[in-house]
Amino acid sequence: MAELEYINQGEFTQKIKLQEGIITKDSKSSSVRTFITKYDAYAKVTETNTPEAISNEALRGKNLISVITYSAPVTNRWRIIWAENTYDVMTVTPIYRTPFIKIEAVKL
Repeated sequence: MAELEYINQGEFTQKIKLQEGIITKDSKSSSVRTFITKYDAYAKVTETNTPEAISNEALRGKNLISVITYSAPVTNRWRIIWAENTYDVMTVTPIYRTPFIKIEAVKL
């Protein structure tokens, strides 16, 4: 049985854009992937910065966000625009018995 999660819609204070990837053909018949905004929504966004690897004496970080928002048909082929940054969707999980989803995404 899934664990119930408490959702407070008052915490949905961040504006996000959910963009779907569309594959089209250019003038040379090459596949080109473009993104169009399908949904504008308010969400609760939690940012996490994790160390990923040490490369050339520098620590590279991985910027992740966790987003709780209203349900939408989002897949891992979509992107999120938040705070003028672009994030690739990694996972989408419906929240049990609610009209909300939880999205995990990584900054490009």
